[in-house]
Amino acid sequence: MLKKIKVSYKILLMICAVALPLVAWTIFATVNGTTKDINLTRQEMKGIAFQRPLQALLVTLPQHKWLAQAAARGDVAARTTVLEKEVEIDQAFADLEAANLKYGADLLFTDAELAKRKRQGNDPRSVKSAWQELKQTQSTLSPADLTEQHRKLITAVRTMITHAGDSSRLTLDPDLDSHYLVDATLVTLPRTLDRLGVITGYGTDLLRGEKDKIQPKELAQLVAYAALLQQGDVDRLNADVEIALNEDSGFYGLSDSLQRNLTAPLQAYDASCQDLIGLLQKAAADPSSVTAEAFQTAGRQARSAALDLWKTSAGELETLLATRVVAKSKT
Repeated sequence: MLKKIKVSYKILLMICAVALPLVAWTIFATVNGTTKDINLTRQEMKGIAFQRPLQALLVTLPQHKWLAQAAARGDVAARTTVLEKEVEIDQAFADLEAANLKYGADLLFTDAELAKRKRQGNDPRSVKSAWQELKQTQSTLSPADLTEQHRKLITAVRTMITHAGDSSRLTLDPDLDSHYLVDATLVTLPRTLDRLGVITGYGTDLLRGEKDKIQPKELAQLVAYAALLQQGDVDRLNADVEIALNEDSGFYGLSDSLQRNLTAPLQAYDASCQDLIGLLQKAAADPSSVTAEAFQTAGRQARSAALDLWKTSAGELETLLATRVVAKSKT
């Protein structure tokens, strides 16, 4: 039969025999790659959702520490306010438990996976248990022990944020606009919230005491905190946002909401941090020129602005990821 077929037809058959499997494989690889990209993007979105209650805890836990310390000093108003703050923290842990129920397995928040990464004990159930114990024993703790227990909780919260970022593959995001928003929401702003808590507590305690007894090394620490906040937080965050905005048009089209919505919260964040930096520098030069109350208020406003910026940035990051899913689904 083959002998009766013209040579040209034989060549065509040979080409088809070779080409068709390659075409089929190319189509399969393209579809499989697209599906993988979509699944990875959806995994990133789970990591963002898991972070929301964790970011709230970075703000409320330091506030609880200051209120508990004030209540221990006999501040009547603080005794009421600390109970209100505990309700707020309890709600954040309830939200975290809900997120863990929905996404925890996918984000590897299991004893085995956490232990593999030397993060055992940094899961929602264990950290909530530590919080409940702190609530019950806080009245018996010394100021130093109270500070230490809050520090451990905050460290655990930051570890969970890191784990959620790793396991969701947020740290491997491939597009420049979303990549730099990941850096802002996963690295820079959580660190800023933590640092602002430390700075606010340190400065308030220092300025509440006898100012003529403040040591030069304590004043130097205020200067160091001002430099860290400016260079390590404000400058880096502004660079993250600037690159995200500049690179946005190169990936799935320009996001109007990204360009529009980040400006106001970024300006509020910058302004509040500059106010706090100014007070740090002013207090370092003359401690008597800054009251503890003014310093604490500035710290509170900076933390509030940082959290607002995180919420907006996370929302815009989710929008970019959703746009990517839609675009990939059409290919």
